[in-house]
Amino acid sequence: MDNPETLLPKFFAFEDTLMLEHVEDAIEITEQQYNDALAAKMAGRQAFVRDGELVIFYGVMRQIWNCEDGSTKEIDEQELIPEGWTDKERKTAFDRWIDGEWVTDVSAKYIAEFDQVDNLRRHMYFTMVDPLVSEANIKRLQGKEAEAIELERQAIAAREKIQLDHPWSVNPEA
Repeated sequence: MDNPETLLPKFFAFEDTLMLEHVEDAIEITEQQYNDALAAKMAGRQAFVRDGELVIFYGVMRQIWNCEDGSTKEIDEQELIPEGWTDKERKTAFDRWIDGEWVTDVSAKYIAEFDQVDNLRRHMYFTMVDPLVSEANIKRLQGKEAEAIELERQAIAAREKIQLDHPWSVNPEA
C-alpha cells in the first residue's frame, strides 16, 4: 500500500522559479505560498528565493531616500533597500546623511531662509516704498514740500511694516 505522504504534492522554489519537483538548492514551500507566488508572477509582480525564504512582492510600495542627494523613489515593501538608500524619512531639504541619520544643516537652512526674506523685502520695497520716494522727490522739485514730507513718511512707514512683517531668521551661529 502506498504511503499517504507520497501522494501529497510538494512545492518548491529555486531563485525565481516555482516547481513541483525538487532540484538542488531549491526550498520547499507550502501550497499556499506556491499559489500566492504564482498569482504574483501572473500579475507581473516578483516572487523569488532570498536567503532561503520565499519573497513575494505584493505591490505595496514604500518610499526610500537617496543618502547622497535626498531624492526619493518607491520600492515594494518586500524589496531590499539598495546600497546608498535609506527608509529613514528626510524631514527637510537641508538634511544631510551623516553616520546613518539625517542631520539638518542649520547653516544652509539659515542662508536659504535669509535669501527668501531678502528677496521678498526687495520686491516689496520696489513695489511699495520706491514709488513713494520717487513721488516725494517730484513733489519737492515742484516746490510742494509738505506733500513731499507726507509721502516720505508713508515710505518710511511702509518700509517699517515690511521689516516688521518679514523679520530676518535667527542666525544659528550667532
